[in-house]
Amino acid sequence: MLAGVEVGSVPQHEYARVLARLLGVSPVGLLGRVLADLRPCQPILDLVARARAEGIKTAVLSNSWGTGEYDPYDGYDLDERFDAVVISDRVGLRKPDPRIYRLCVEKIGLTASECVFVDDTAHNLPPAEDLGMATVLFTDVAAGVPQIEALLRPV
Repeated sequence: MLAGVEVGSVPQHEYARVLARLLGVSPVGLLGRVLADLRPCQPILDLVARARAEGIKTAVLSNSWGTGEYDPYDGYDLDERFDAVVISDRVGLRKPDPRIYRLCVEKIGLTASECVFVDDTAHNLPPAEDLGMATVLFTDVAAGVPQIEALLRPV
C-alpha cells in the first residue's frame, strides 16, 4: 500500500485510514502527527545553497506520502531551493524504479554521469549507479556532507 500512495494510485486518506486501523489509532491527521518532527536537514540546505551559488545544478528526488490533507513538503520551498523537483506521487513513479532517476536527470538537464545521487536508503542507490551517477548513502551529516562536497569539486 505504501508503494501505491507513493506513486499516487492510492489516495493519502485511504493510506492513513488503513495505517490507523493497523495501529489502532484515529486516522484524522495521522500522517501529520507521525511526521510532526520531520524537518529539512539544515546542513544539506546550506550545501545546496552553496552549490547553486557556484553554478552547480541541484534537484530533489523524493518518494512522497501522497497528495492530500498532509503535505510533507509544506514550507520547504523546494521549487525555490532546487533547479528541479521530482516527487513520486506527482510523476507516478517511485524510487528505486530507474525511470524516476532518468526523469530527474532529464528535468535538470544533465547527463547521469554529471550527477551525484544522495539517499538515506541503500536500495535506492543501485539504479542511480547503473545510470552512471556517483552515489552517497547519507546516514550521518558529519560524514555525508564532506563526502558530497568532495564529489562536487571539479577534478
